[in-house]
Amino acid sequence: MRATSALPRAALNPSAAAFRPLAALQSLLAADHVALQQRLHAAQQLERYFARLEPTRALVRSYEPYLPLLLELLGTGGTPNGRELQTRVLAMLLALSRHDPCGVGDWMATNTSVGNPQWLVQWSYELVRQTGDDSTCARDSSVAAAIGVPVRPEASTGRGQELDRLCARVLHMWRTLLDHTDDAALVALLVQCLLALLTTEETAAATDGDWQLFVLKKLQTHFVDIADVLIGWMMSVGPQRQLREEILSLLHSFGRLWADNSVFSLQLLTSFADEIANLCESWNDYQEDDSDRLSTLLVSFVMVAQCVPNLALAAAAAGADSCFERVMRCVALCPQPKYSLFCLANCSVYLVAMSDCKHSNFSTLSVTVVRFLLYQCAVQSQMHDSEVDKLLWVVENTCKLASANFCNIQNPLLLQPTAIGALRDEMPAKSVKKSGKHKHETTMECLFYLNAASGATYITHLCLQLVQLGGIGALKVLGAQALQNLSGRQYQDRPSYFVFAATCFILVSREPKNVIHSRSNDDADITAILEALLTMLEKYGNRQYQPRLVSRQLCLVLEMASTFICAVSSWNAGRSDAAEIHKEITHRMLECAASLLSSRAIVVRDCRLNTDLLKLIDAIVSETVLAPVVSQQVYRKLVKTTQIRLLGSRGGVTPYLLL
Repeated sequence: MRATSALPRAALNPSAAAFRPLAALQSLLAADHVALQQRLHAAQQLERYFARLEPTRALVRSYEPYLPLLLELLGTGGTPNGRELQTRVLAMLLALSRHDPCGVGDWMATNTSVGNPQWLVQWSYELVRQTGDDSTCARDSSVAAAIGVPVRPEASTGRGQELDRLCARVLHMWRTLLDHTDDAALVALLVQCLLALLTTEETAAATDGDWQLFVLKKLQTHFVDIADVLIGWMMSVGPQRQLREEILSLLHSFGRLWADNSVFSLQLLTSFADEIANLCESWNDYQEDDSDRLSTLLVSFVMVAQCVPNLALAAAAAGADSCFERVMRCVALCPQPKYSLFCLANCSVYLVAMSDCKHSNFSTLSVTVVRFLLYQCAVQSQMHDSEVDKLLWVVENTCKLASANFCNIQNPLLLQPTAIGALRDEMPAKSVKKSGKHKHETTMECLFYLNAASGATYITHLCLQLVQLGGIGALKVLGAQALQNLSGRQYQDRPSYFVFAATCFILVSREPKNVIHSRSNDDADITAILEALLTMLEKYGNRQYQPRLVSRQLCLVLEMASTFICAVSSWNAGRSDAAEIHKEITHRMLECAASLLSSRAIVVRDCRLNTDLLKLIDAIVSETVLAPVVSQQVYRKLVKTTQIRLLGSRGGVTPYLLL
C-alpha cells in the first residue's frame, strides 16, 4: 500500500479544503472575463457551501452588498446558456436565504427597485415555498424528538414564526409592486405566484395543515387593494390575453375573502351591475370594443356573485330587484352583444356553483339564465372559429342548471313566457351560416346541429325541461317547429331537426302529468296543435303531395297526434265541455286517418305506417273525453278496410277499437 493512500482527501486536494467563497463569487460576477462553464461551476460551489453551513444570520448580512449584482445577473439570460446560469444563481440565492429567511425578506421589501423586479418576485416566491418546506421538516423533527430519535435542537425552533413573518413581508412587497407597475409581464408573474401559493398542497407547520387558509389570512390585509388593481388589469387587456384568464382564476381563488370584505364586494357588484345596465341600454351607440368589455364585466360580476350569493341575490330594498336579477334581465333582454366564449364558459361554471348554494331566489331566475346561455351558445356556434368542446361544456352546465332549479320554482306559471321564449328565440339572419339551412334558425336548431357526440343528449334534456315548464304553449311552439321542418328531402350528412322536435313532442305528451298547464289559454293552444296536425295529415293525404311522402316522417306525425290526444284527455279529465271544444277537429282527424288507411297510394306495404294509423284511430275513438260521434260512413270504411269490429252502440257508448 502506498503511503499517500492513508491521507485524507482534503490533504490531496488543497483547493477542496480551502474553498474561498469570495473568489468564487468574483468569478460568478465577472461576466466578460470568465468562461461560462467556470461561472456555472462557481455558482454550484457557492450553493453547496451555503447548504453545508449551520444556519447563521450574519452570513446573509455579509453578502448583502452583492445581492443587487446577483439580481442584475438574473436578468441577463436570453440564451439557453444564460437561462442555465439564472437557474444556478437562483438556487445559490435560495441556499443563502435559508440562513435568514426573514432578513432576506426584509431586504427584498426595501429594495424593490433594485435589479429585475420579475426575478425578485420569483426569488421571493421560491423562498416562501422553501421556508414552508423547512417548517414541515421542523415539525417532523419535533415528532421524531418526542419518540426518542436524536435530532438537532435548532431544527425544531422558530421555523413557523419565520414563515409567518416572511409570508406577510413578501405579500406586502407584491402588493406594492402591483400598485406601481405598468408592466403586464410583471403583473402576470405576480398573478401566477399568488395563484400557485393559493392552490399548492403544501402543509407547513405554521399552517396547522391548511396552507390555503394560512395564505388567505395573510392576504386579508391586502385583499381589497390587490383585487381592485387586478380587476383594472382585467378590463384593460385584450380579449385573447391569457392574463385575463389567470387574473379571473386568482380572483376566484380568493374565495372567503370576498365574504370577509362584504362592503367592498357589495360595492363592486353594484358598480358592475350599473355599468352592465348602461352598456345594454345604450347598445345602439355600440363601439368596437364594447362586446369585449361587456363580456369581462359580466364574467367578473358572476364570479363575485358566486363567492357572495347572499349579497348578490338579496334585494337592496323592499320590492326592489337584486343586483343579480337586474343584471340577468338586462343581458337577456339585450341579445345584440356577442359575449366571448371565455365569458360564457366561466359564467356557466360559476352559475352552477351558485345554484348549489340553494338560495331561494336563484331558482326563479334560473329560467332567464338558461335562456341567456342557450341563446349566446347558439350565436357562438355559428362563428367560424367556435370551439365545439367549450360550447358543449357550457351546454352541459346549462343542462345542470335546468335540472337543479326548474323543479324548485315556486310559481312556475309566471315563468312560462320565458321558457316559451327560450324555445322561440331566433338567430339574427347575419349570424346563420349559409350552408343550405333555413335562413332563420331558432336557438335549439343551431345547438342541435353542434358537431359533438353528447351534444344531442344535453339539447334533448334541455328541450324537454323547457317544454314541461312552458306548458301547452311551449308544446305548441315545439310542434309548430317540427311541422315547419317536415320535408321529404333526406340529408345524408346530418340528422333532421324535424325528427328531433317530433321526438321531444312525443316524449312530453307521453308524460302529461309533468307538463305545467293553466286553464286560461290551454284550450286555444290545444285547438291550434290539433289543427296543425290535422292540416299536415290532410296535406299528405292529397295526391299532389304524395311523391314527396316519406313514411318515416308520416309515422312520426301520426305518433305526435295519437300521443297528444291521449295527453289532452288526461289534462281535461272531469271537464264536460272538453269533448265539445275539440269534437269537430278530432272527427275530421279520424276521417283523415281512415282515408289514409284505405289509400293504396299512401300505404305502401309499410307495416309501421299501418300500425301508427290504427293507433291514432284507437286514440281518437277510445278516449272518453275526446270521443266524437263516429259517422256511419267512417264506421263502414273502417270495417271494410281493416275488418275490425267496433264494439259498443251508436247511442252514446264509447266505441273501442280492437287492434
